Amino acid sequence: MKLLKWPTLARHREIDDLVMYHRIVKEKVCIAIEDIRKPSTVNYHLRGTANPTSFQIDNQDENQYKHSFFQRTTPNWNWLPEEVTELENPKPQIAALLENKTPPPQSH
Repeated sequence: MKLLKWPTLARHREIDDLVMYHRIVKEKVCIAIEDIRKPSTVNYHLRGTANPTSFQIDNQDENQYKHSFFQRTTPNWNWLPEEVTELENPKPQIAALLENKTPPPQSH
């Protein structure tokens, strides 16, 4: 896979999860994010990221939610720069960012 420069299956899933999160935030699918996630009150500019559409991550100790879509994808979404979250089709930029940098560790 390295020779062909193909992403791993795990990386491909991360990209697809972030693209779906983008569709949810941009209301391109019928999932009301307000019902599921709360906007973050943290100033992400101070932390070095510039994503004004960041969301809080709930502490979920229950196994049924710990590995859910929103729990595993929100940290990576919050990590994305604003210019990527505002694109109409962010998939190429997301793939490039994930290839060149390591996103924050998943909360457990």
